[in-house]
Amino acid sequence: MTALASPVDIDAFGEYERPADAPGREPFTGRLGTAEFPIEPGRYHLYAGWFCPWAHRVTLSRALNGLEEYISLSWIDNERDARGWAFREGTGEDPVNGFEFLREAYRLARPGYDGHVSVPLLWDKVANTAVSNDPASLALSFPADFDAVIDPETSTAPPALREKIAEVERFLRLEPNGPTEWDGLLGGREYVLGERLTEADLYLWVKLVRYPLDDEAWPALAEYRDRLMALPAFAATTDRSTY
Repeated sequence: MTALASPVDIDAFGEYERPADAPGREPFTGRLGTAEFPIEPGRYHLYAGWFCPWAHRVTLSRALNGLEEYISLSWIDNERDARGWAFREGTGEDPVNGFEFLREAYRLARPGYDGHVSVPLLWDKVANTAVSNDPASLALSFPADFDAVIDPETSTAPPALREKIAEVERFLRLEPNGPTEWDGLLGGREYVLGERLTEADLYLWVKLVRYPLDDEAWPALAEYRDRLMALPAFAATTDRSTY
């Protein structure tokens, strides 16, 4: 049975505050392709948020690598009050567990959990538990853990480029950085690592589309942004109105 949470009501419930004693941002760190979480069509579900760059990277990787057969997808509402992230009319119901609030999924996987609740959250529909909410590992694990089913010619994380992809991720994690550094990453190439679209472009993308870029000052970056946005997977997973 599915349900929708009532609208955000700051007056009634107050603002959301991250628990001071939260045990950590990522209490679930499982990996797919293991004995505990085998690769099986239809087994997994991804809870995501349009507003979240971490979730954005993962939903984009899912789309580009054609993993819809293995991982279904739903969205939480873009706003929250003290009750936390919820499923509301604007983004739809929870199709897996019928929860009103994402916290319910965390507590089903870990009874009594009272820490921070975040997306992306990867869910195992067979074991009825959380696999991972570790965004850094999820962003690479989607293509890497599915090596057996993804065409190596189209994978966004081919084995030969994974160390270079990780280097880009580490660089882009540094703050602050902006158009000068991003333009340097491209270096006049079609994509960050050359002629092939990889996870490195996804890492740059989620920063670029959230930055108030001056198109006249940075025409190469603007052209890169517009070219990627024209690709179906990027258009389907990007909603700039939520940033």
